[in-house]
Parts: sequence; structure tokens; C-alpha cells
Amino acid sequence: MKRKTTFHCRRSQLLNSIQKRGAFRRFKDDIIRFGIADKWCKYKEEALKDIAIQWCKSHNVKYN
Repeated sequence: MKRKTTFHCRRSQLLNSIQKRGAFRRFKDDIIRFGIADKWCKYKEEALKDIAIQWCKSHNVKYN
């Protein structure tokens, strides 16, 4: 139960951190504070890769 509560608290805090001016700095600070910066970077890298692949496919561009 505590893990679920921690998840929801962090989720709420991250959602709040991306609001208004300074959002990128607050988000970065929060993921570092929560100890999830490495996980976030890996997730972001994979998500961007998937977006690039989908774009290439939709525009008939070959990729490696």
C-alpha cells in the first residue's frame, strides 16, 4: 500500500512540476530528487526513437 501511495504522491508532484514557467527545471529537479532520472532518460530516449521510426515509416524513409 505504501508503494502505491508513494507512486501517487510522486505522480502528483511531477504533474504539478510541469505547470507554468520554469517547468523543465522543476521537472528535472524532481526526477533527480526522486532518484528516477536514469529511468526517465531511458524512457525518453526510447520514446523519441519510436517517434522517429514512426515518422520515417509514414514518410517512406529508410532507417537503421
